Amino acid sequence: MNCLFSRVFSSSCKAIQFSLVGRSQCNFLRNPLKDLPNKRLAHSGLYNVDTGKTIRILQDQVPLLPQKALPDEILSQNIELTLFPYHLHLPKIQSLVIYKFVFKTARILLASAYINGIKNPIDIESQIHTPLSPKTTRYTMKCHWTASQTDEYDCIFHFDINSKGLIYRHIIENLERKKAGQIERIPALEPSTFE
Repeated sequence: MNCLFSRVFSSSCKAIQFSLVGRSQCNFLRNPLKDLPNKRLAHSGLYNVDTGKTIRILQDQVPLLPQKALPDEILSQNIELTLFPYHLHLPKIQSLVIYKFVFKTARILLASAYINGIKNPIDIESQIHTPLSPKTTRYTMKCHWTASQTDEYDCIFHFDINSKGLIYRHIIENLERKKAGQIERIPALEPSTFE
């Protein structure tokens, strides 16, 4: 018995109307997306469970970076650390061991410079995630840290995450210090100091 009916399916802001007659054409209705091009579906891997879990861990753990490292479970073995790419031409750091060493050293230096400030958490002022490719996404956090009554720091963290939920690249940029109400470039970031 043949039946004539139509359905409207909305995908990627386009409406597609199907006029179906008979059982053979009804099979297409069960999986209408299988053969249709859809750019949004191509990026569905960006929002999988592993990526969401990593983002939640970052939201919880980035505020604690002055005290402890990010958990190994979200870090790639070949993680790349890029420091201030728009200000200096420092070499990229690659491998989990070196990545952890750099942050451990930074925490020791901060603890010696700001005895009580190391206890202060980092404030996340804003955050956004954007697709880099069908299998990767970038999670960006604008952060603020109060080290002491006179010293405050602003920076931006970019975490590039793969489809397995592992951070394969961490970029730190735009580090600024607010000292006694004045914003100044960190002396260590001035190219002249490396001459």
